[in-house]
Amino acid sequence: MDTIRDRVVLLTGASRGMGRVFAVAFARAGADLVLVARDAAGLESCAAEVRALGRVAHVLPADLGDTASLAGVAARAIQIAGRIDVVVHNAGIEPFIRFEEIAPATLEQVVAVNFTAPAVLTHALVPHMLARGSGHVVFLGSTSSLFAAPYAALYGATKSAVSGLSRSLSAEFSGRGVGFSVIQPGFVVGTGMFADVVAGKGLTPPAAIGSTTSDAVVAATIDAILRDRPDVIVNSVPVGGGAGLARMLPGVGMAFMRKAVAPFMAKLADASKR
Repeated sequence: MDTIRDRVVLLTGASRGMGRVFAVAFARAGADLVLVARDAAGLESCAAEVRALGRVAHVLPADLGDTASLAGVAARAIQIAGRIDVVVHNAGIEPFIRFEEIAPATLEQVVAVNFTAPAVLTHALVPHMLARGSGHVVFLGSTSSLFAAPYAALYGATKSAVSGLSRSLSAEFSGRGVGFSVIQPGFVVGTGMFADVVAGKGLTPPAAIGSTTSDAVVAATIDAILRDRPDVIVNSVPVGGGAGLARMLPGVGMAFMRKAVAPFMAKLADASKR
């Protein structure tokens, strides 16, 4: 895709946090948006920011956990906007919690929102993109998919699934006009789910793990769309090589996670309860 300007972007999780950052950035780049989330009031507020920048914003309240409704959400998005050029699967649930404390309903909701919803929405929208001969789908993954994720096992597992789906689709649809990218940020400081948990608690990611910013994630996402980059890690520490080493030497990788990462993640799990 050669430009974002005058494209229509369907953005999930658009009512708050990173979703609003994405919406404003796409609007500033000249895109129109279809904003999807459960919070109708939050969506209207986000839409007002987009419209203030001179772009079109359609509000589409939807519960992404209700996967049976998502084909209808895709059809409605096409109907109200006329077309969908780009999809950004930003919505997600990031529970920092001890695995044995996860309620069954929470487990089902995290899987539905983090993995099933992006998969179902993509399945519903890809035929539309193929028919037009152009389109791009972005999945928001996480560096937690590259390593073990203690106290965030369910989140890490769903992001691993999302990453695998995106890579497979990128290979399968090569040369057909539709691109796929997975953006894998580290801890996003300042805005978003991680920032909400640590706000006012004095918790910062260990230097060995690194972090990133919302602006860096947005910039990497737009670059991935324009350059059809299939897999992008966004982090202050170059963790890609470490992930490869951990696969070759799993004992070393697990020792690092237990000693350098697990104590911090345990503090996050405790902070999430407060």
